[in-house]
Amino acid sequence: MLAAAPAVQSATGDPFTRIAATEATAQGRSEGRYSSLILELESPDTDTKPLTERGIVIWGRRGELVLACVPENLLPVLDDIPGIDRASVARPVSASMDVARAFTGADAVAAGTGLPAGYTGRGVTVGFSDSGFDPGHIAFAGRLRGAWHYCDSTASISPFAAGETDNTSMTHATHVANILAGGDMSAPYNGAAPGASIVATTSGLHDVEILAGVERVIASAREAGEPAVVNLSLGTVIGPHDGSDLFCRYLDRCAEEAAILLSAGNDGMSPVSATHTFTSAAPTVKLMYDPTDWDRPDHLICSTDIWGDGPSPIDVRFIVWNILDMAIEYITPWVSFTGTDDNSIYELSADTDPEWGRYFSGKCLAAAELNPTNNRYNVAISHKLANTEKYPDKTFGLRLVVIEIRGQDGSTADICVDGTATFHKPVAAIDVAAGDAHLSISSMACGHNTMSVGMWTSRDVTPAADGGSVDHSGFVQAGSMCPYSSWGTVRDGRSLPHFSAPGAMIVSAMSAPYLTANPGRKADIAAYSKADPTCAYYADCGTSMAAPLAAGIMALWLEADPTLTPAELRDIAVSTARTEGADPLDPRTGAGIIDAVAGLRKILGSEGRIDAVAELVRLYRRDGRLEAEGFDPATMRIEVYGMDGRPVRADALPAGPVVVKIITEGGVSVKKLL
Repeated sequence: MLAAAPAVQSATGDPFTRIAATEATAQGRSEGRYSSLILELESPDTDTKPLTERGIVIWGRRGELVLACVPENLLPVLDDIPGIDRASVARPVSASMDVARAFTGADAVAAGTGLPAGYTGRGVTVGFSDSGFDPGHIAFAGRLRGAWHYCDSTASISPFAAGETDNTSMTHATHVANILAGGDMSAPYNGAAPGASIVATTSGLHDVEILAGVERVIASAREAGEPAVVNLSLGTVIGPHDGSDLFCRYLDRCAEEAAILLSAGNDGMSPVSATHTFTSAAPTVKLMYDPTDWDRPDHLICSTDIWGDGPSPIDVRFIVWNILDMAIEYITPWVSFTGTDDNSIYELSADTDPEWGRYFSGKCLAAAELNPTNNRYNVAISHKLANTEKYPDKTFGLRLVVIEIRGQDGSTADICVDGTATFHKPVAAIDVAAGDAHLSISSMACGHNTMSVGMWTSRDVTPAADGGSVDHSGFVQAGSMCPYSSWGTVRDGRSLPHFSAPGAMIVSAMSAPYLTANPGRKADIAAYSKADPTCAYYADCGTSMAAPLAAGIMALWLEADPTLTPAELRDIAVSTARTEGADPLDPRTGAGIIDAVAGLRKILGSEGRIDAVAELVRLYRRDGRLEAEGFDPATMRIEVYGMDGRPVRADALPAGPVVVKIITEGGVSVKKLL
């Protein structure tokens, strides 16, 4: 057994939280720094005063779940703070239009082609949590309610405006936001919902920062009396992939009042996962790490998450593999988390194992628990290692790390590595198994009330600002599902993503502050805005681009019928998705490609039927009451809703616009009364 790290023990924190507490203690962080955690309190009524009195900053709460910025000196003593039942440290995640709009029918919906009216998302609030936003881009002029940056390490929230940005090294948020709701009609690259109001939130992309941003979007929509759509073009494979983690549970509660869409991930061809059933013939499984950080190819810096299918304990040990000699040089003892204090942190370093220290500097920390929410055994591992020797005349390390995992006969384990490393191809000499992408779907997108979106390819040639074009067909092929799009059948049996949208080589907005800081990217510009030549557009690829297109389409649907619930929107997207041209056997596709027109037709009438007689009914306001000319109560029924989707009385109309549904056996007519 490995030696325990200098004790940071906590029954409150999950394994990664205990590892983070250990690292914070070892680094001796300065006063005034925070770590963000999702806290599960003992009950929905638990008083948070004991938390705030200790200096914990609360950014949001839904029932017993709390978004908190915790002073780092409190991480080792969470058990001493009354009211906290569980804690989950924020995971770092990765920020994983002309043709796309036409392909999905969003252009036809905006124009009202074959529909009773055109829809642009007016009266709907859309927002996002991301990084690299330019609030001064012309695409957002006149419709941006504000931009806020969340920083969990300082527990601060800072607004920023035109001429500023949250991050000069990224333009991801600007690209995503324009796909969602860009309104620059002087270029053919406006977004899916160019009439919607926009709420922008940015951060360092940790769980709590992201969720706090979601809460701001929802609060802004609530204040405006509008339905909300939130896009999260973010993801990580770290997590249980069953929706039981605190992030998914909190986001599911947000998704009860806002449509929330997440990108599926871009690891659909990456060996980031493996599943093994332990038997007497195969009592262990070995997986070799393949570092993907080519700036530091001699390092292994990544996280590994192992989840059993039940409460059976899981053990691990580590092997040093010399890639020059093709031989094992060292095997550590087994790390067994049972029969000891289950809250211990185990450290592998030169201090705890001098033989290991001959080959690697740095630390490997491991912790485990039986998760109380899903009753699955979980082992979390943080690798922060560097080779002590490099391969002769090369920059990469002489040795690789192999993890060997042992479980009880008949049990199964899902093993995922976070993408900053992948699993190496099989090596027969050491019996290393193959990793694959069967569980590459982002664990953040595995909630039960949210929607995950895969990536279709609608174009493989993009324009260049000099009038030429760029051919991407060696990377993606138009008219097909992008092979990099993530997917998975998760532990509770659901197949994800739910559906797909164009996301490969989408031309969208570029942040001007980013371009100023990175002038080399001028070569990538596809076009400039005719209305403001300082604003540029460029092509990018990923499920990060697919999710906001689908989110924008849902804003169009909500303009037509703001009474739709997030669950109804998801059902409409799935039931009307286009399947022609898609391979039904490709799990990356989900139900098919979202179809803006087919979905809207289903919304406006049963199976797309709009009752012609009901369409002739004329509506009026008189003294705060609804009056309907041509209405036949024997064959028609009227329902009235505010713009937030809540029912209102026809004889006591609120100020401002309302939505009126006239329902008959032949269909539905949806009208907006100003």
